[in-house]
Amino acid sequence: MYARLNSKATSFNLYQSKSEYDGLVEHKGRPRKIYRTDNNKLAEVDLSADIDAQLEAVILCCGGQISKSKVKTFSAWARSQVELIEKAYLRNAKLGLFGGTPVIKSGKRDDDKYSSESCYIISSKIGEFSGVIKDAKRIGLSGSTESAHSNLASEIDAMIASGRFDELCDPIIQGLLRHINSSHGKVHEILSDEQAQKLYVAERQLYKFVTRGLSRKNSDLQDSAKLAAEEKFKNLKQTRAGYCLCKVKAIATLKLEAEYKILKS
Repeated sequence: MYARLNSKATSFNLYQSKSEYDGLVEHKGRPRKIYRTDNNKLAEVDLSADIDAQLEAVILCCGGQISKSKVKTFSAWARSQVELIEKAYLRNAKLGLFGGTPVIKSGKRDDDKYSSESCYIISSKIGEFSGVIKDAKRIGLSGSTESAHSNLASEIDAMIASGRFDELCDPIIQGLLRHINSSHGKVHEILSDEQAQKLYVAERQLYKFVTRGLSRKNSDLQDSAKLAAEEKFKNLKQTRAGYCLCKVKAIATLKLEAEYKILKS
């Protein structure tokens, strides 16, 4: 019996190998028995849900085909794979790389293709995480084109001209939510401490611009605009992209919950 992650690392499959007699052939003048190996899929386990509960259900469904000791082994293996993937995303985030898909080893060709990567796990087996996140995107002004700068500036100018000052941060928030929802792990784990600190510095600039730069008292702003700010954030959390905010479950689980709630409504 063995386990393998699917290509997107969202679940893993349990397989049972079984050899069966398949006849005789002549080999060097003597009859030789031939056996055929069948790999039967026993179950698929969702990595974003309760792994132990799903494996317990597998025991009930498969009878004596899987023991409790093997369940513990597969449970520990699955958690170690999830942890490796989450650490890889965090490592990329520190380098300014976001999104992408985990590379699950499928054969020797992955050794040939990715072995030069410093993060590649040479000891990874087929069906395990290789250590590489492919198609990650670097986020930063250095990669922006002049056209993108122009479009952003035009968008900001339009907001200011129409008095939509409360929407100035919306493009930033939506960008952060896209990054969060394309990542693995939990919301509070996506940004490193250093990145969260930098985001706080950015937020403080707007606050100080208003209170110090424009000489507006914080107490007056609190009295007049606090409820509107709370209502705007509440509405954000009710959107598909913002549903993950203020929650502790795995992002993959929260995305499924969001889709269910939207379909239900």
